[in-house]
Amino acid sequence: MRVVGRLKVSRRGFAAGLTGTLTALLPRNASVAAEGDGATLRDDRFLRDATLRGLARAGERGDPVLAEQAEAAIETLARTDPEAALLVRIYRRFEQDSPVFQPRHPASGPEFATALSVLHDAIADCREIGFAYTALDGVTSTRRVLPLVLVQPRQGIKLIAWCELRSDFRQFFVRSIANLRVEPVRFVGNRLGLLARLAEQEPFA
Repeated sequence: MRVVGRLKVSRRGFAAGLTGTLTALLPRNASVAAEGDGATLRDDRFLRDATLRGLARAGERGDPVLAEQAEAAIETLARTDPEAALLVRIYRRFEQDSPVFQPRHPASGPEFATALSVLHDAIADCREIGFAYTALDGVTSTRRVLPLVLVQPRQGIKLIAWCELRSDFRQFFVRSIANLRVEPVRFVGNRLGLLARLAEQEPFA
C-alpha cells in the first residue's frame, strides 16, 4: 500500500511539475517579446513542442505507468494551458499511423529546411502565409492560409492550415510548397478555436 501511495504522489507531482516546466518554457505570445530574445525563445519553443510530442506518444511505449503519468499531465494542461493540450490531441490523431517516423517520401536540402523554419515561425507568430503548391496530380495553385500545426505522418511532414476561402482545414506536404511568404495579417484571436475544431477532425486521407 505504501508503494502505491508513493506512486500516486509521484504521478501528481509529475503532472504538476511538467505543466509548470512547459509554462516556464514558453508563456503565451512569447514569440512577440522584445527584439534580442529571439534565440532563447526559439530554443524554448522547440523544446516545448518536443515535450508535447513526447506526451502524445507516451502511450505507445508499452509502459502503463508512463502512459498514466502522461494522461495526468495532459489533464492538467487542459486546465492550465489549453493550447498545449489541444496540440497533444492533434499530434495523436494525425500522426497515429507512424509508430516510428520513417517518411515514405523523405525530403531534405536547404530549401526544405528553410521552408520548415519559416513555417515554424509563422505558426508561432500566428501569421497568415501564401505559397505555390503542387498537388499530387501535378497541378500547381496559389494558396493563402492560416498555418496551425506541422504534423509528421509516414507520408512526410505536412502543414495543416485553415483556408478562409474554402472555410475548411487543408493539408499540404511541405516538400510541395514553393515561393513561401509570410503575410502581415495575424490571427492570434482565432488560433485556439481553430485548434479545438481541428482536434475533433478525423485525420485526412
